[in-house]
Amino acid sequence: MTHLARLGWLVLSFTFTTSLLAAPTETVQWGWRPPVELAGEGEPEAAVRQLRHYIQLQRLVMERTDYHDQTRAFVDDLWESLESFDLEGFYQLLPEQQAPWRALTVYGEVGPDQYHIGPEPRLRPGSDQPGLGDFRAEVRAREIDAEDATHYLLDANVGIGLGNVGWPSVVRAAEEALRMVGGQETGQVTPRLTDLEGTLARDSGGELEVYRRQARGLNPALSEAELDLLAPVWASYPQMWQLVSGLGTLDDLLIVDEGEPGYRQVHGVFTLHPQRLANAYPDLARYLERLDSLVKAELNLYDEYGRLIRVGVDSERLQGTLSMVVRDGQVVPVRYEKPVAEAPRFDPREPRQLRAHVDARLDVLGIIAEVEGMSFEIAYEPTAQGARFVAQGRSVPRVGVGGRALGVLPASIIDVVLPKRIDQLMRDFLTVACEGNSQQGITGIVEVGGGAGEPGQLQLAAAFEGLDNFFVRIGMGIINNRVIPGERVSEDLKNLVNDAHQAFSSDLDQFERLLVQR
Repeated sequence: MTHLARLGWLVLSFTFTTSLLAAPTETVQWGWRPPVELAGEGEPEAAVRQLRHYIQLQRLVMERTDYHDQTRAFVDDLWESLESFDLEGFYQLLPEQQAPWRALTVYGEVGPDQYHIGPEPRLRPGSDQPGLGDFRAEVRAREIDAEDATHYLLDANVGIGLGNVGWPSVVRAAEEALRMVGGQETGQVTPRLTDLEGTLARDSGGELEVYRRQARGLNPALSEAELDLLAPVWASYPQMWQLVSGLGTLDDLLIVDEGEPGYRQVHGVFTLHPQRLANAYPDLARYLERLDSLVKAELNLYDEYGRLIRVGVDSERLQGTLSMVVRDGQVVPVRYEKPVAEAPRFDPREPRQLRAHVDARLDVLGIIAEVEGMSFEIAYEPTAQGARFVAQGRSVPRVGVGGRALGVLPASIIDVVLPKRIDQLMRDFLTVACEGNSQQGITGIVEVGGGAGEPGQLQLAAAFEGLDNFFVRIGMGIINNRVIPGERVSEDLKNLVNDAHQAFSSDLDQFERLLVQR
């Protein structure tokens, strides 16, 4: 961020903060319900303390990280191999021998004045309970000799300490966020905090009007109902929203009745605007513009009753979308574009089967690749201290290729000089990924544990079998060259994270002041 832009940000922040002293206390309490449930189990004071710890941790990681020299060199080399999708080089670089695997293990630890990353724990060796922000990551690879080519099975596991956050608080926070989106009452989850309808009814002095005007700045076409939802959230997180408004526009929120009382359809559309980003993050703005039509993708998540969520991303428009129907703190399944009233509420104590369906369109130097029907079966499994999500992608998607390379050469001409057609090369790669890994396909596991007095932990795991092929390397290398940001873009991203950190910290200060004044 340039010095002039940072000065402008400070002036805006000061001006905006001084105008917020009249923010209605009940409004701010309403907007902070989700983080209060997440970090404080419904107790605002406890949430503030825990959120302060997260802020301090983020500042420590961003500003005072100490790397073990050899570990940093290994990680840099491994990342370079992955960028070019050189699986053989990646395998050979892994330093630890765990026959038939090669591996690398890295630890991260929070110290009193620095965050240390190295090959072994220094501060708490032998501890099975990671503290807040501590992590252990292991990456493994195994060579597989196949008839067609050499494959490599890649496996990664990461464990992170979450502090006092556990799965029950995650569930309650999600319910509170969905109630806010639906403009519905708290349902006695956090009885000390007020509901939206009551907050708007008590706004007799028009104190929220200033926030309606600020929200309208995101898009003058937003409806009154949408502004009524956004205004209290803006009043609760003024600095964060000020930052967001400098990134792009909220083009749609569309909250309407779905024929029966209590249902709300949400269709959120947010568009990034490089012209706005360029004021503070010029290299990031140029990077986003260069993405052009690289990817357009849509993900639909289903349960046995219908579609739960639809998420889309379009790099040409720099646009993201989120669609769902909510009622009483729950996402309601949709069938034939109508909510399924008989669908039961989500019970975190009961297992559940979900399915994710992904369609994507890639444009690589003018060659258009369409991948349709990429499916993942997702099992939700409650555990003794939390929950586990296990996803498996074992269905080979349909692949189609067309377009003109650099706008000149048709894909059919390029196929002539390749040992296989482009679509067949893609199909081979996806077949190995979806049918390999001992027929487990592409797998991912997310497990959240802790809560009720026990420290929270997040466990992440992923595995897939990759085809090591020269032409696959070329294609993946071209894509990664466009997707993976360079050093200057990374610096802009770091500045954006720091600015978001400062904005949230300022909003937390406002919330804490209002708690003291109660």
